[in-house]
Amino acid sequence: MSNEEKTLKAIALWKELGITNANMEFSCGGDSMNDYSFTFFDDSGDTVESEELTAFFDDDVFRNVDFYVNSDGHYQGEYGNVEIELSDDEDEDFTYYKSSTSEWSESHNSTIKIKLTDEMVEFFNKYVLRFRGGYDEYLQIDYKRDFVMSDDEERILAEIENLLDNETSAFSPDDIEGDLEEWFTYQANEIVIVDNEIEFEIDNSVTIYREE
Repeated sequence: MSNEEKTLKAIALWKELGITNANMEFSCGGDSMNDYSFTFFDDSGDTVESEELTAFFDDDVFRNVDFYVNSDGHYQGEYGNVEIELSDDEDEDFTYYKSSTSEWSESHNSTIKIKLTDEMVEFFNKYVLRFRGGYDEYLQIDYKRDFVMSDDEERILAEIENLLDNETSAFSPDDIEGDLEEWFTYQANEIVIVDNEIEFEIDNSVTIYREE
């Protein structure tokens, strides 16, 4: 049976069941079409069941509506509705109106300042060239020179690691758009310490929703 014949048959059944409109609720992303379902309504707003029409639209809607399923690390996916109606002109056919909200993962850059002890300041000034770290990552330090670390210096380094981990994990930017995610990275390409406060950059992942 051709697509035209299938459409004519679906139109006849649509009218026979007294359907006035239908709704497809969907979500997609992660390189696949995820959940979706069809609901049919009559002119009283009551739902109408039809396996045949569900099977028809399960094919026809994907030939007439574009769904953006492919995620790329920045674009995550979309969710929303497709309203289905039967046109009332002489060339009867189904019309599709898609409305959706897309989800994006973006990076928000901030400058953060953390108060250090005198011992920490001395350790940074004496040994540390730059450092970097992040969520679920160990602190990585590029040192100014090779040296043998004393027991006291190992203790100070452990205190620095705990301080950076606690402060960056608790940090929340004031001017973000969207929802703050757990993931973040931070780095200092040069050491800047003023009044025992060390200053460096932090990038927080943020989920942003956009109406389409």
